[in-house]
Amino acid sequence: MFIVIILLFSVSMFADNFLRIFDLNVVGIEYAAWSITMTFLVIKYLFKGALVPLGYFHALIIVLILCVLNGLSDYVLLRWYLMGFAITLLMPITYIVFYNVYLEKNEIANMIKKMSNVLTSILVLQMLLMIMFGEKYFFYKENGLAASSVNICIIMSLATYGLTRNKKYLIYVFLCFASFGLFMSVKSFVVGTAITFIYMFFLEKNALYKVITVVGVLFFVSLFSSTIFFGEIQKKFDDYLIGENIENMPRNALYIASINMANDKFPFGTGQGTFGGYPSKAYYGDVYYDYGLNKVHGLRPTTSSLLRDKRDPGFMLDTYWSSIIGEMGYIGFMFYLFLFLYPAYSLIRFLKRKIDLIYVYMIFVAMSIVIAIAIESIYLAIPYQIGFIIFYSGFTALVNRCIIDNYKGEVKAYKLC
Repeated sequence: MFIVIILLFSVSMFADNFLRIFDLNVVGIEYAAWSITMTFLVIKYLFKGALVPLGYFHALIIVLILCVLNGLSDYVLLRWYLMGFAITLLMPITYIVFYNVYLEKNEIANMIKKMSNVLTSILVLQMLLMIMFGEKYFFYKENGLAASSVNICIIMSLATYGLTRNKKYLIYVFLCFASFGLFMSVKSFVVGTAITFIYMFFLEKNALYKVITVVGVLFFVSLFSSTIFFGEIQKKFDDYLIGENIENMPRNALYIASINMANDKFPFGTGQGTFGGYPSKAYYGDVYYDYGLNKVHGLRPTTSSLLRDKRDPGFMLDTYWSSIIGEMGYIGFMFYLFLFLYPAYSLIRFLKRKIDLIYVYMIFVAMSIVIAIAIESIYLAIPYQIGFIIFYSGFTALVNRCIIDNYKGEVKAYKLC
């Protein structure tokens, strides 16, 4: 499963830029890789009998019903609706498939260690190339996605350090923080700092290493707050927060519009594939005109794929949760958020008891990944990316199944077949 996760992550993060070297532009390659992988796993594991946690199953049924009813919206065009519907199902399908792949606790602990090593190696290579040759050799799909993947590396490295007590994994953590200076993502840096502090204050027992790590992180905080990076940070704020009124700030405008859509279409939404996702970027629909987004900096028709003008920065995909609220409405949003947070929520009960140390670090990894991506998704459409779905839904499902199977009877499951 380690190979499956790393391959899907690599295809999602690096394939586009790699293919451009050969003047190739293959649309949807990561989704094709995901489809082939899920088909293989279904044939290998689910035909033997598939289980789904009962609470997850009930929430998923409600989400599916609401998505079907949302298809009656007057904003829906069948082609883009079906694409949006399929994208909505990526997360739950991944969770269900991986939940039915059982691994022992030592196998998952070893997988966490391998991921820390591989992700750090990729990160160090990227840092060296950027330092020596500049952004010409930036091989991640996007800057924001690179910064978000750094936080997954931080989580894996902290957990591996806790499990092995090998101090090189603390060095990995410091390398991750150093990389934020190249990616210039304040959001990811804040989330990574919070995760590291939580680990050090609640899981680390060695007072010396606790102090060293906290002081080291604070050094990076002070460095990135200094005048060295102030110009770059200010430029980002100018891009995102341009305009005198809060409604003219693209990210805020998306959230305000999504709330208006949910109010107008209550109890439903505008329908899958109509707002804030990849289908709506390919097809700039009427919903953007009706809610005045066509006049907002970074959200004009020239930011869509068909009418792309590179002089106009595109922020259409920068707020994941606004898309869910607008397309699915308040009720759909609540149940979809439940599905998103379930891999973390379902493990809370085990923190109240005395459990094996390996389980403690597995829970730390699963909860940290879900919460980190949920927070970062406020201002970036990370959950649409297969490279992150495979972590926040796939890997966390492996952790869920492993822990729950060792406490049988604690979680009721529905048998699909």
